[in-house]
Amino acid sequence: MKRIYLYPDSGRATFTIGTHDDVRSAGIVLEEGMTLPFYCDDADDVGRPDDLFFDGVIHYDADRKQWYAIINVNSFRHASDEKPR
Repeated sequence: MKRIYLYPDSGRATFTIGTHDDVRSAGIVLEEGMTLPFYCDDADDVGRPDDLFFDGVIHYDADRKQWYAIINVNSFRHASDEKPR
């Protein structure tokens, strides 16, 4: 499954327009409680791009009428940590 762009803001990350665009382009239908793979821009110690990967569980806030993800902080890893296949 394609990773979806999301900034992991303090454990509860509200979906942005870009996040919704990624969800739509991936053909994902959001459902309460589903887990999705996310990424955000990051860099290594010398400034080379090294995206941050993480997973989150999707929820819908009916009062605010918006989707958000509860980030699994134990899932954080960088693209450079992924082993080539």
